[in-house]
Amino acid sequence: MKIVAWTKAIYGDSQTILDDLKSAAGIPAGKRVVMGSDNEPHEIDVVAPNVDEDEFAKYNVCPVGTIASGEACLIDVEEKPLYDPPHPKDPHKWGSGCYGEGTLCPDGWIMGEKTEKIMIRGTPKAFKSAGIVAGPGDEGIDYFEDKHLEAGVKADVKTKNVCFKREQMPLEYKWIRLITDSIIGWGGYSEFPWWNLPWDAMIDVADDRYKNGAQLAEKKGFAVCKHDYNDIYCLAFEKEEDAKYAKEELDYFDFTKGDIFEDTKKYLKDEEGLKEKEITDEMVYDRINVEREFFWDDIEGRYPSYLGTMRKRWVYDNESLMVVEKREKDKYRKIVTIVKEL
Repeated sequence: MKIVAWTKAIYGDSQTILDDLKSAAGIPAGKRVVMGSDNEPHEIDVVAPNVDEDEFAKYNVCPVGTIASGEACLIDVEEKPLYDPPHPKDPHKWGSGCYGEGTLCPDGWIMGEKTEKIMIRGTPKAFKSAGIVAGPGDEGIDYFEDKHLEAGVKADVKTKNVCFKREQMPLEYKWIRLITDSIIGWGGYSEFPWWNLPWDAMIDVADDRYKNGAQLAEKKGFAVCKHDYNDIYCLAFEKEEDAKYAKEELDYFDFTKGDIFEDTKKYLKDEEGLKEKEITDEMVYDRINVEREFFWDDIEGRYPSYLGTMRKRWVYDNESLMVVEKREKDKYRKIVTIVKEL
C-alpha cells in the first residue's frame, strides 16, 4: 500500500458553500471565513493532514486509479468488488461474492472509492477568505489574513466502491509524526481507516511529545535489551557498532555467566593484594557492582551514539518503537526512536 496524495475535507455552515468550494484544494487549513455565492460570509473548517503542500491532490480529488479512504489516495492495495447482491427471485439466496448478510466487505477489508474518471469543467473562481481565531475570553472572533484566493476548477468525478485490504501501519517516522500530530491537534483528522494502528503506542507517544517535549529521532537505530530480575531494560544507539559493544559489556556483567566472577576474584588478588582465603562472595559481588556503576556513569563517554535508556517499548515484527530517556546537564531528554534489537 502506498499513499500518493492527500485531500482536504471542508466543513461549513451551508451546503452551497460546500458545493462551491469542494474542489478548492488551495484553501489553507484551519477555520476560515469565506464569501459565498450568496455574497454573504460563511464560516468553514478546512481539515487536512500535516504534510507538505505539494502532497495534496490536484483539484482536491484522488487521481484516476487510486482509492480514496479518509483523506488519503491509495495505490498498490489488494482489492476486490463488494458482495454480490441478493438473487432477484430469491432474496434469501446470496451471490457467490457474499461476505455475510449486511456486510459489504469481508473481515479485515474496508470500503473505499476508486476514481475511474475525472472530467474538468468550468473556470477558476476568485473568492475572499480570512482566517479566524477566538477573541479574549472566547468572546467573538478575530479576523486575520484577509486574502483573495482562487478556487480550483470544477471536477466531475466518476468513482466506484470497492473493498480493499487493511494493512499494518509501516513503522516509519513520517507516519508516527503524522498520527501523533493528529492526536495532539485533532482538528477532525484523527482516523486512519486503511491501517491497523497501534493506538495505545501512538497515544503514549503523542502524550510524551506534547507534555514532555519528546523528540522524534532522525533515523532508525539499534538497541540491546537485557532482563534484570523480573524487569527488562534496553539501551538505544544510533550506530549498530556501539550497540554491539554495549551488548558485549552487558553480557559480561551477567552474574550467571561466571567469567566476571572469576575475573573479579583475580583482580582482588592481583590489584588489592588479598589472599584467596580472604576473598568472600560478598566482596566479589560488591566489586562487580562498582564496575557496573562505572559502566553506567560513563556510558555516554564510551558510546557517542547513545540515545538513551528505555522508558516505554512496543515490539513489532523485526523492529521496536521506544521512548528512551537521556540525561543532559540538569534535566532528562526524551527521544522517540525506532530500533532493531540485537
